[in-house]
Amino acid sequence: MQKLPGDPLGFESAKRAAEKGTQFAKEQIEKHKKDIDYDSPPRDYIDAYLIKMREEEHRPDTPFTGLLYIKFPLLK
Repeated sequence: MQKLPGDPLGFESAKRAAEKGTQFAKEQIEKHKKDIDYDSPPRDYIDAYLIKMREEEHRPDTPFTGLLYIKFPLLK
């Protein structure tokens, strides 16, 4: 079977979009980590998750470990 030229099925386009989304999420997470105020109510979903991660960090079985894995709800 020969390779089709270009990206007729859109896989490369989808991959690039996913990579952009991941990069955006990483940037937002890092920004929130730098300026979060743990003594104030959360500003958004990322703050709420970071606060919960901090509360649960002593529990080895906590599901609140990898914020990047929950990136898709962050992208409206």
